[in-house]
Amino acid sequence: MKTIYIAGKIKGLSFDEVVKKFATAQTKLEAEGYNVINPIELLIKQNWNRRDCNLPPLSEEKDRSEILKMDIYHLTTFCNAIYLLSDWMDSRGAAMEFHIANVLGLEILAQDGCEYCVEMDIKAGKKVAVDA
Repeated sequence: MKTIYIAGKIKGLSFDEVVKKFATAQTKLEAEGYNVINPIELLIKQNWNRRDCNLPPLSEEKDRSEILKMDIYHLTTFCNAIYLLSDWMDSRGAAMEFHIANVLGLEILAQDGCEYCVEMDIKAGKKVAVDA
């Protein structure tokens, strides 16, 4: 079974918007048989662990590099595919995750509305599946 990482824009959106967007993608991918790594769930779990240790929660604004390290670790260690949300190009972090996945030869899947991904597919010589 493939494990897939979800990449998309987080910064500048409300927490509820982000949670819903990533959860919707996760539900879809799980229904298709993927094990899913959702970076929002990773952050929530990390913050619960920090709370249990009497440490302050990680903040997207203050702890961006720590969060990206955690996300990239999970992407590179556990995943053999990445799922790009349609707004991934509006995020420096998601763009970095895409480039890492591409260099490592991970399968790249894209949400409907991600036309740029098809262009990248042609340039990279990869087969990119786009939702119908």
